[in-house]
Amino acid sequence: MKQIIFNLDVYFKCAGHCAGCFLSQQERNDSQFVPYVFQNDFFTYLSQLIQQKITPETELLIIGFGRGNILSAEEKDIILLAQLIKKLDVAFDVPKKFEISTSLIDKLPSQLQKAEILLKTSPNLYFNVVVNSEILSPSFWKIWRDFYQHNQKYRVQKSIIENGDILVLNINPDNLPDIEDLYQKLKIENKIIQSPINVAFFPYQRHIVEEDLKQLHQWIIYFDQTFKDTDVNYKNFLLQMKNFEIGQDVNTIKNYFQKNQQSYVFIDKYKNIKQGSLSIMGEIDYHRLKDKFDINVSIHEFLKLANRNKVCIECDYQKECLLSGAYLVALQNDKMKRKKYFFANQNMASNITVEHKKEKTAYCLNGYQALFQNYLK
Repeated sequence: MKQIIFNLDVYFKCAGHCAGCFLSQQERNDSQFVPYVFQNDFFTYLSQLIQQKITPETELLIIGFGRGNILSAEEKDIILLAQLIKKLDVAFDVPKKFEISTSLIDKLPSQLQKAEILLKTSPNLYFNVVVNSEILSPSFWKIWRDFYQHNQKYRVQKSIIENGDILVLNINPDNLPDIEDLYQKLKIENKIIQSPINVAFFPYQRHIVEEDLKQLHQWIIYFDQTFKDTDVNYKNFLLQMKNFEIGQDVNTIKNYFQKNQQSYVFIDKYKNIKQGSLSIMGEIDYHRLKDKFDINVSIHEFLKLANRNKVCIECDYQKECLLSGAYLVALQNDKMKRKKYFFANQNMASNITVEHKKEKTAYCLNGYQALFQNYLK
């Protein structure tokens, strides 16, 4: 495996309100690190797991600490986390990156101070800054720019020339952000940031009707055109997929799934290893889909659904839909439809037209077809 990802669920507190957050409300109120993470035996446990995964073909090891706003933790715990990262950094002689989740919802000076404690541990440490795309406040975007520039200045001083912190945009499909406005917000000194941008659309909180998916389809096309020169997660994912010879054999598809899942190790808050994989929507932790959103991740369930849909039957990207994880959106939507979760709130319900209610399933069930056509043709 060329790339190995270890994601550790170690801290959850976050005052954000992203529509598709994978954390429960109880978790978002929890201000403590999980009890095992700073124990000596956890370093040994984690080191052994990583060593088992590393092969001569490994080109990059990524260790992520999440999912909450870690920079809101107490400084004494940040120091302990820094010590753990430093031990891991010297333990493995392979190229590596450390990713720390944050949402910047706290006082900026204290977060900058804690960020610097962590930045000192490794030249390969970056922050996954999770941003709710519905936030319109100019003050928040100023905080983000100040945070970004502070960390970049530190890296330049240390002669680190890699791209900066990762911006994770949580997109609520019920309230898609204005792309031109978003593009301007992501400029610093009149230049668009060169850092990676991860766009996460999933999951919806209600049943998606045809007009919703058409709107999402057009939004994705426009976003892709606007950010075509930017390092975006779905673009990298699909280009990597293009290099994989899928073929017609079902076993080949299963092989791809296995390789994808084997390269992704998710350790939950109880120190259990859970199934997950990379997807067009970013990193997917299957147990959270099942536990919080009650989504069946079965491929067979999707195939039964797709066989009732004209566009799916005629689509040239059926296998890619499965391999990219895009099919999960269709399964979520079907579940919402059967449970009659049609509207996010009563105001939306009152604005739905009769045409919406006569919705037919003669359209792409997840809205990603435009990206498949663009990158996989």
